[in-house]
Amino acid sequence: MQETEIVMLEQSFAEVAAVREQAAELFYERLFVHDPSLRAMFANSDMKEQGRKLMMALSLVVGSLRKLETVIPALEALAVKHVGYGVRDEHYATVGKALIETLSLFFAHRFTLEYRRLWTAAYETVAGVMMAAAKASPEAPATFVLSLADKPAAATGRISNRNGTISGCGNDDRSKPAYQTRPGRPVLLRDIFKRPNRGRGRCAVTGTD
Repeated sequence: MQETEIVMLEQSFAEVAAVREQAAELFYERLFVHDPSLRAMFANSDMKEQGRKLMMALSLVVGSLRKLETVIPALEALAVKHVGYGVRDEHYATVGKALIETLSLFFAHRFTLEYRRLWTAAYETVAGVMMAAAKASPEAPATFVLSLADKPAAATGRISNRNGTISGCGNDDRSKPAYQTRPGRPVLLRDIFKRPNRGRGRCAVTGTD
């Protein structure tokens, strides 16, 4: 990123930071508009404190644009932490959309195509680092697709350490899980599949192996 581009990001963020509380409120408003299901992640959170953390993270990144490699360990640690909250790859796109929309509403006509390009590029760089770290984390959820018609005895996977969900498996309503574990409770998939109407077809199993 060129020096002039970094200065543009720094100056624009300085304006946002001057009214950080209102800006954070606007961001979360847009985030929940784009994905209302994300409200559940913040059900027990102090949203003012959450907004403060958001602004601190943005400040850290913007302040490190000339030496972005120095904040990569912090971004990776943050990504791993968010895996435990249930954050998935698709959530990063939603966050990016909410961020750009927040900036667009904040700056109005001053949020030119060039500013949009720079902020989008900066966010995508950060999101790329965090998604890679999340995937490499031992905390990352693993997804299995098992075909019981082929080898029923092979369905011996295990879900542990956090909530795991098995969807499909002959359920009429595919939007609902066929079975869900409690945190820390190991479950043998073969035992679940022995239940009535749980062992037909293919099952997508999400959890920690």
